[in-house]
Amino acid sequence: MTSERNYTGAKVARAIRWQRCWAGAALACATLWACSGRKSIDNVYAQGGATGQNASGGQGSAASRPSEAGAEHGGGAGSDDAGPANAGDSGAGGSSESGVDGDLLYFKASNPDAQDGFGQSLALWGDWLAVGAPDESSNSTGIGGDEEDDSGDSSGAVYLFSRQASGWAQRAYVKASNAGSGDGFGTALAFSNGTLAVSAPFEDSRATGIDGAEGNGPGGNQGAVYVFVEANGNWQQQAYVKATNTDAIDLFGSSVALDGDILAVGAPWEDGAATSVDGDQTSNAAMNSGAAYVYERTGAVWQPLAYLKADNAEAEDELGAALAVSGELIAVGAPGESSNDGSAADPSNNAAHEAGAAYVFARAGASYQQVAYLKASNPHADARFGAQLALQGNVLAVSAVGEGTLGGDGSGSNELRPESGAVYVFERTNDAWATYLKAPVVSESAYFGAALAPSGDTLVVGALGDDSGKLPLSGTAYVYVRPAQSWRLQKSLRAPNAELGDRFGSSVALTPTRLAIGAYNEAANVPGMPGAGAAYLYRR
Repeated sequence: MTSERNYTGAKVARAIRWQRCWAGAALACATLWACSGRKSIDNVYAQGGATGQNASGGQGSAASRPSEAGAEHGGGAGSDDAGPANAGDSGAGGSSESGVDGDLLYFKASNPDAQDGFGQSLALWGDWLAVGAPDESSNSTGIGGDEEDDSGDSSGAVYLFSRQASGWAQRAYVKASNAGSGDGFGTALAFSNGTLAVSAPFEDSRATGIDGAEGNGPGGNQGAVYVFVEANGNWQQQAYVKATNTDAIDLFGSSVALDGDILAVGAPWEDGAATSVDGDQTSNAAMNSGAAYVYERTGAVWQPLAYLKADNAEAEDELGAALAVSGELIAVGAPGESSNDGSAADPSNNAAHEAGAAYVFARAGASYQQVAYLKASNPHADARFGAQLALQGNVLAVSAVGEGTLGGDGSGSNELRPESGAVYVFERTNDAWATYLKAPVVSESAYFGAALAPSGDTLVVGALGDDSGKLPLSGTAYVYVRPAQSWRLQKSLRAPNAELGDRFGSSVALTPTRLAIGAYNEAANVPGMPGAGAAYLYRR
């Protein structure tokens, strides 16, 4: 069964409605066919003629880059009607991995199935791409198991692709070591220096801490995170991570963030009433107040480091729905927080339901302390500020997917475009300031900010509900750059094979050399499989 995605409803964590409501089992897996009509075992394709729109609004199909020495699978540009060419076809010319202005690579699961949600989460590291499919339904466990037994509804999977001399190809098929139906393994991903963290927020074990018993217990949906490490191209599980105060329906793993040896995990439905870091973990008096948990690795051993709560924690705040880590800082989103005050003067006035907030914690010796409480410059009810975060150094981007202003500079709210979404960029300086970003064309229910990814002076913003090319919910990704002190739109990206409902931009990942974009509801190249999903990879 599959998750219903909903970006603004109450009790929503990481932009997924946590009630699994689609009836019926996933459709039987069909054979993957290349567009030439012959069977293919490949699931990486060269996609020609990436459509996009520059900052001035001109739309078109960009030319392919010329072939380069050491290029991956060849693939000439083709028309959208022809679909993606098989990247392994002999005689294909041109580089299959090129920039935003040229060809791109198009990834599908090796075992695609309807409603798997391949591309709902993404992570990039070096020459590796991880793609999550939290509603994939095989019943295997561990790495490299049987992909075809579909008796584990929505157990979830992660697909690892890497670039080698022969090109990009799938290198690993990853399942939880205790995979179970409905676990949602692959809901959130984080990559850092050869370490991959994968969440399963609906996992049912009642274990606590590190490497506890993996069997299921009463209640369910406690959640878990699995840490994998790479050595010489091979992957193995290093740790099985649980909350230090595991409880039913906490959804531990709704978000994950990783930087070196620091792992942060969000549990937006945790019920603790503490209002300080490392406070009482036993009280469940604040339903869905949320929490974040920090773990540190020494050598190959992970240990709990901190239990993060907001200093104004209240029921339904959903702290931990989003996370970001950079060096000594951890940012945590609480999109259900309801203060209507843009300052820290009265953070508990609760005048605006689910206006949202973000909190920044800094390392303080062996733990952390809260150093900032952030609100939108124009807070209003149901904006869900804090739904997604991106942190790099002293620059923090915070999305408010329910924000609905048309026009303006972020100082007011007219709600003329409900759920169009907005992104606020903060910089940690003596004279703190924020930049307010909106899509160039503001559309109702575009959910601008549904995904964020930073790298240097570039920020990518996903808008999975955008009706690019007059195709409702096809989705768009926007690339912003900061050449000086201000952010400007550089490019609007759309899938070259865009179709109604694809949700392109539902996830994004960015490095200095590559950009990956997910479309979890995409169905092209796999006839009769709506929602199988896809991922697209550009070279910067």
